[in-house]
Amino acid sequence: MIEYWSPKDYQLSKDERHFASKMATDLYTFMKAKAHVFALAISNDGNKFATFSSDDKVRVFRFLDGKLSRAYDEALQSVQDLQRAGSGESSNG
Repeated sequence: MIEYWSPKDYQLSKDERHFASKMATDLYTFMKAKAHVFALAISNDGNKFATFSSDDKVRVFRFLDGKLSRAYDEALQSVQDLQRAGSGESSNG
C-alpha cells in the first residue's frame, strides 16, 4: 500500500488532497494485486506519481485524488506479445 503525507507534520491537509478516505482512492491496487512497490517517482509539478511494483506494472496516479491514471504492463510476456503483434502487422502490409 502507498501512504503519503507532509514531511512537516506527517499529516496531509484537505487542501493537499481531494479525498476523505483512502477507500475513495486507487491506492489499494497493490494490495489487490498482492504486489510490492519497488520504486516511486514524483512528477516535477507534484501532480502525479508513478510506481513500479513486483507484478511488473508501472502505474501512474494523480496525487490529489489518489486515482490511477494509467498502467503499463512491463512483464516479459506482455512485451513479447506486443513484439509479435507488431511483427505480424508489418509483414501483412
